[in-house]
Amino acid sequence: FGTHEAACNTDEEDVEKVGHWCLSPCPPGYRVKNAHTCVQLCGGNMSADSWGMCGQSPAEVHAVVAQTAAMVSNGAIKSYILIDGMRKDGVDGDSLA
Repeated sequence: FGTHEAACNTDEEDVEKVGHWCLSPCPPGYRVKNAHTCVQLCGGNMSADSWGMCGQSPAEVHAVVAQTAAMVSNGAIKSYILIDGMRKDGVDGDSLA
């Protein structure tokens, strides 16, 4: 009983041993992220790789991340204002449009 290291049959199967895991290699155009995940490679005119996204330049990727963060923050603030108003005044369908 207890745990034991994985025994991979690398001669017969398209399998490689990574740490304690037997894994199939990532398909072409992907790279290993960790023992469980392959991620797509950035390339061509989208060669900048940052924050899990591809872009034409690192500055472009950072601009998209900043814009997304601003949109999420704005949505959270609007949601808070609407929920607070509903709590105080009840539900008003016109204010939700």
